[in-house]
Amino acid sequence: MTTTRKIPPAPRWDLDSVFPGGSASPEFKQFREKTRLDLDGVRAMLDALPARLEASTMAKWSEFILKLQSVCDNILFIMSFAHCLTSQNVEDSAAHGIEAEGDVLVSEWEKLKTEFESRAMKQDDAAWNELVDTPELKPVRFYLNEMRLLAKEKMSVELESLALELEVNGYHAWNRLYDKMAGDLRVEFDEAGEMRQISLGQLATKLSDPDRDVRARAFAGLT
Repeated sequence: MTTTRKIPPAPRWDLDSVFPGGSASPEFKQFREKTRLDLDGVRAMLDALPARLEASTMAKWSEFILKLQSVCDNILFIMSFAHCLTSQNVEDSAAHGIEAEGDVLVSEWEKLKTEFESRAMKQDDAAWNELVDTPELKPVRFYLNEMRLLAKEKMSVELESLALELEVNGYHAWNRLYDKMAGDLRVEFDEAGEMRQISLGQLATKLSDPDRDVRARAFAGLT
């Protein structure tokens, strides 16, 4: 006797527990605005950063690195939440706009990081090692050392910054367009005798259904 195991419904995100209202959330908007202001503050800190790393300037270098890291965390949070919103509803145009907004923030942050890398390369190895061995930076010492090493393989600051600006409306914009077009695609699928319009992502989950007939029909729908 063959028994069919019923798969429980997939868990759903509770995005309102993060920012009530999703893409229209006033709290999310305030968070993004604060992040932009913090990014401007990091720019000011970099402009004022002492050119030479030594005992008297080490605290300012450490403060800048920690602030750069903190802003990066917030930018990635914005991008992740916006991506969750577009995954939940591909027709959420406001969320797509926030993703584009996030790409600009990432680009601006990367340009700051590129400028900092250029400065870091010029510092004495002993002073640099002393910096990354401080209690505040020791947890991210490997990343900082790798960043400084890889910076030697990059183009000039001007060319790296240009590449970062161009990818916002090039590479990233194309990727967002592809995701939206793919998300808009719908197929008809018979579920318990009822024809429903479902997305390709929903159809893909049918490929692991315990019922062979369901898997076969899902495969046919994808092809």
